[in-house]
Amino acid sequence: MITTLTATTTSRIVSRLVEHEGTSGSSRVLTLVISTDEKGLEDALCAAHGASRDHPSRIIAVVKPPEEDTAGRVTPRSRDGHVPAQAGGHLDAEIRVGHDAGAGETLVLRPWDEAALHTDTLVVPFLLPDAPVVVWWPTTVPEIPSQDPLGRLGSTRITNTPAQDFPARALRALAPVSVRGDIDLAWTRITLWRAMVASTLDPLLRSGSLREVVVAGEPRNSSLSLMIAWLRLRLDVPVTRVDEEDFKGISSITARTDDGEVIIARHDLERVTITRPGSPEPQVVTMARSRSAPSTRSCAGSPPTSSTRRSWPRCLRSPSMTDTGTPRTQAIAEIQEAASAAATPEVIVLPTLGDAARRACQDTVRILSAAVTERGAAHLALTGGSGGMALSEALAPLIAAQPEAVRHAIHLWFGDERFVPAGDPERNDLLATPLIAAGIRESQTHRLAAPNEVSGLDEATARMAHELKSAGVTPGGFDVVHVGLGPDAHVCSLFPGHPAALAVGAPAVAVRNSPKPPPERYSLTFEALQHAGRVMVVAGGEGKAEAVRLGLGTPDVLKAPASCCRGEQTTWYLDEQANALMAD
Repeated sequence: MITTLTATTTSRIVSRLVEHEGTSGSSRVLTLVISTDEKGLEDALCAAHGASRDHPSRIIAVVKPPEEDTAGRVTPRSRDGHVPAQAGGHLDAEIRVGHDAGAGETLVLRPWDEAALHTDTLVVPFLLPDAPVVVWWPTTVPEIPSQDPLGRLGSTRITNTPAQDFPARALRALAPVSVRGDIDLAWTRITLWRAMVASTLDPLLRSGSLREVVVAGEPRNSSLSLMIAWLRLRLDVPVTRVDEEDFKGISSITARTDDGEVIIARHDLERVTITRPGSPEPQVVTMARSRSAPSTRSCAGSPPTSSTRRSWPRCLRSPSMTDTGTPRTQAIAEIQEAASAAATPEVIVLPTLGDAARRACQDTVRILSAAVTERGAAHLALTGGSGGMALSEALAPLIAAQPEAVRHAIHLWFGDERFVPAGDPERNDLLATPLIAAGIRESQTHRLAAPNEVSGLDEATARMAHELKSAGVTPGGFDVVHVGLGPDAHVCSLFPGHPAALAVGAPAVAVRNSPKPPPERYSLTFEALQHAGRVMVVAGGEGKAEAVRLGLGTPDVLKAPASCCRGEQTTWYLDEQANALMAD
């Protein structure tokens, strides 16, 4: 539904806004302010509405007044022509809710004359309290984003130099004035590229065999320029550029080594191949493109245009969250139906948490050993918390007792991880230390990149998702996943009611605003958990009894994520206290 207000005021807009059901803002995680012109408005809103389905938000679009036409005529001072051209400064507005506004509400503000000189004062009354503000310029680039009237309101400011006539020039102009919180889509567009390059080049760096890197692609492409600059900062080898006039974006990245060339080549929008010396066939990697769900009149009934996808502000969302624009209700149904179709969990009750952990570890080693015998490799995902510590202590001596061929074939992963510096006591990967000492290779311990190693949580998550795919974990699945249980029935970092718990279409998700500190985390999704060969939930203590009751009940991803944590086989290892409510 769209409500149009002509020659109005901010107070009248607020009054009309609160009349619409569901516009209180209580469930919104941010305010997105878009600065655009009339020509780019609908494309920008289509992209923003798609993003809001993953991150419910209030969207405020500020539309610049049109310029005089070629004949010197000025357009009417309102969309419907009700205000004459000679009228002074005033404000027109639209309030869009429901199907016309994605997963939140949308305000379109059209200030005229004097009203357009102070856009920040127009926007302030509509900002959500206690929610971050993101400002996005999809078509233009301000000289200094942080000093722009709208830019001063935002904790994050997004520019789009790839949409400019001279992208590289626009990027160079931004470089000296950029401050913390400034993001350009030239950088976020290569997030998946950076993750793929990092996971491909890391083994070459560790072996010391990397000698040179060559990056080929479109001349004057700002994303390609940033890729080269990033590689030069990260690598202690020459990085050169080769222009290809007939190619859009990055064409290939060639790593020259002592053993030959490793070539990452892009063939089309979705397909990339990685060719290694001595490998008979190249590895094929799919780089899925974002397709936001149709949500406005301009994009209803047809897929978004290519220009819309190019302007998609990926930094507003995790690249692994509902890339197909799956509605919330469909995601809920998908997750719960998969859990309901899985085998009923087995429950093993032992006197203490230590006893439960030891039994789980005995079963873990048996499964991993069988996987190595069958396939030559095994994949185990560890958990954190009290259950994770008990499991790590119990598992280490059992691993040490295995033949070297088994120990060296085990890959360690983590069901979730805190996005904090390496070595921080909060990190779950510290639990791998005794297992590495027991004989598991450090090179097969897959740790989440630390904040100083990547541009942000999205890149760290994308890297991990690529590692999972490269190692064959997706779509094949983990052999064993260890899962702890929170008192609120959360598992990994999938919390009740949190948008990340509804992520579908990818094995990993970036979690922001976690109800449990620290606020930024990485987590496996239910898609990864439900494809696992064996899920082992380990819990102890009377404080977990209610969570156990909910987790073993009917699948309900919103109320009790643990109830949807079911693989091909699922076993709950509980102490007597945690099982107290089930015994009644």
